[in-house]
Amino acid sequence: MQRTQRVVWSLFLVFCLISGFSFAQNDQVARVGVTALGSATGITGATGREQLVKILNKQKKAQVQAVPIDASVGDKISAEAREKNCMFLLLTTLTEAHGEGGASGKPGQTSNVPEFHVTIEYKVYRVSNSTVVASGSAKAHDIGSQGEVVERALDRVAIKVVADIKSASPTTK
Repeated sequence: MQRTQRVVWSLFLVFCLISGFSFAQNDQVARVGVTALGSATGITGATGREQLVKILNKQKKAQVQAVPIDASVGDKISAEAREKNCMFLLLTTLTEAHGEGGASGKPGQTSNVPEFHVTIEYKVYRVSNSTVVASGSAKAHDIGSQGEVVERALDRVAIKVVADIKSASPTTK
């Protein structure tokens, strides 16, 4: 009886170890190099990059680790991404940024509160062969400052990029 229990427990432990090992292999973190936000208005390109790195790294269950890429020229960007062991490279460009004035409040007590509109386009490249894995855009509009609205659009980019990376077919670097 005790021998049977030992065998059952041993088999159970082996099964758990094997299952845990296979889960660990599937939970590989993808390193993503993030370049400066192109054509930035309302914030600097480097600030946009830093915000996006922070936002990507805060995504729960994302299995993505974002790292800043300082280079600004094609071949140097790729070389730095390889040097930092990045699997993917994220390029972003602020393509629309404008404000519209609008009156708000009660009649006779109106104030001019600007509403900002922002569109950020992005492309995700696989570093190993420089192929485009995904591309898209994210929009945001709200009152406040243009920088705050840019940050909201970056939040939306991060969510889309994480989903794109998850759906990208895995390949070795």
